[in-house]
Amino acid sequence: CVKSVKAISGQPVILEGKRIGRVLQAELSEDLTVLTGLWADCGLKGTRYVHNEQIQLLGDVAVIVTDKGKRRRLSEDTLFRRAVASDGRRLGAILDALIDEQTRKVEALLLSEGFLSDLMRGRRPVRQYTVQPGTGNVVLKSRTDEEGGAET
Repeated sequence: CVKSVKAISGQPVILEGKRIGRVLQAELSEDLTVLTGLWADCGLKGTRYVHNEQIQLLGDVAVIVTDKGKRRRLSEDTLFRRAVASDGRRLGAILDALIDEQTRKVEALLLSEGFLSDLMRGRRPVRQYTVQPGTGNVVLKSRTDEEGGAET
């Protein structure tokens, strides 16, 4: 089963049956292939980073952890990235990711091609991509992921 990174945000974080905070942001690896951890707002105890190995369950209504995590400042890195074709053409923006709840690997990034396209067709899952070092732009390898047609 897959979970959207945006759907995880805001969920309560549970440790030993008690709510210790809520998910602020998920953190993905630099190459956007795996969930590395979560940032949790724990009220007076501050913002805490819970590493992937400390996450027991990414549930439908809560995230269950085995440790309260380390108190750290929230990362400035967000999932929002520019999506470009291999020839450099701008294609849209990466706004979300789908995470396998068992393996914590990124199954797909969700590409927004603009407001009207999102309303009419929804966001397009992208499974073949690389991340440009330095810029952080997501380079799509092909446009055939969900269309089943020829590469464009």
